[in-house]
Amino acid sequence: MASVHARVEYVTTSDGVRIAYAKRGSGPNVVWMPPLPARHLELEWEEPGDRRWLEWLASRYTLIQYDPRGLGLSDRSITSFTLDAFERDLHAVIERVASSGAILVAKVNSGALAVSYAAHHPELVSHLVLWCATPRFAEGIGSHLDGLIALAERDWDLFIQAAAHLVRGWSATESAAQAAKLLRAALSPETVPALVRDVLTIDVTDQLGLVRSRTLVLHRRGITWVPVERAVELASSIPGARLILLEGTSMALWSGGMSDVIHAFEDFLGTTASEEHAVELPSEAFRYEGDYWMLAFGGRMCRLRDAKGLHHIAHLLGRPGEYVTASELLAALERGAAPQAPVSTNGPAARSDGNAGPIVEAQVGPSVGPWGRDRRAAAVTERARLTVTKRIKGVLERISRRHPALGEHLTRTIRTGLLCAYLPEPEEPTHWKLS
Repeated sequence: MASVHARVEYVTTSDGVRIAYAKRGSGPNVVWMPPLPARHLELEWEEPGDRRWLEWLASRYTLIQYDPRGLGLSDRSITSFTLDAFERDLHAVIERVASSGAILVAKVNSGALAVSYAAHHPELVSHLVLWCATPRFAEGIGSHLDGLIALAERDWDLFIQAAAHLVRGWSATESAAQAAKLLRAALSPETVPALVRDVLTIDVTDQLGLVRSRTLVLHRRGITWVPVERAVELASSIPGARLILLEGTSMALWSGGMSDVIHAFEDFLGTTASEEHAVELPSEAFRYEGDYWMLAFGGRMCRLRDAKGLHHIAHLLGRPGEYVTASELLAALERGAAPQAPVSTNGPAARSDGNAGPIVEAQVGPSVGPWGRDRRAAAVTERARLTVTKRIKGVLERISRRHPALGEHLTRTIRTGLLCAYLPEPEEPTHWKLS
């Protein structure tokens, strides 16, 4: 379990502002960017749900938190909160602790900052994850903005209580109390006028098309503060972005147990370096684990969401050098079991010279003469060939993106067609851990 008491350190921005940051865990760098202005890198751990999410991140990645200027534990004597200024804060932290690059995970209105930074520093942002995000800063604060601003001028404590309950819900007494505590520590009455003046005008819509980082847009369908149309706008405007809509009405990532968010997160990012080294793995594994497969090869591991083509490949890996009909692969998947006996064939299609080359179609002749052929059976066989080939090739493309070495090996050694086979070179591995 990650420690709440990670050491807080400081870095100075290019314009002389001291920024507080902390890091936990190991593996790829993930910069966590909660909504503004509720930022306090220590108190974020006190809300039980938020803590579960942060612990999960820190157990798989190097979790990096920071407080932007004027907020939390960073320099509070700030009178300007422009987008450029916020980018300088983030850049100083990344240069200090993640100079090789980082994954930005931004929530709600912090999405605008993450988008702008990714557009300006593509070499430092490998992936961008936007949670219920908006390119327009004011939109992420809710429909009660004018009333909250007026309240902040007249009654600071009442403003804090109202803002906390609006975020957490009026019935969430304990959660709202934690949010109120964080808000009091995150900002001061003197900060609000400058924030209102500078921050509420931020809109990075025109920068969406400049983002080159791999991007995942995650959104819950029932959220009203940031409409689902905004997620569609982000995904359609950022080149190559992936959109996943989840059920629910809460902006909290941990709402509903976190499993839906974690699955989407891991499917997008793949397995992390910390996971690869934390578990002792066989050198070659193709293991089914429910919704996901764990694949290991050449000392590296990745996880892929379940797909039928992965079952077909596992069937072939368990029978190196043997040919299996496409129809039998389909039948095995429907039975959920391996074939009762390996398929034996004769003739050119059954021979292997030890060099499979790229994926090719193994050809076989008709079982009877051209005038006596059962055309219905031939049609079923052809459909099986097309289905299995499409499934395997599609999965191999996914594997190649996540685990290039394994993708190259399987693409070179698996044949598809009426007959399918896994045909490794004599010196290549053939003993796969399949369960």
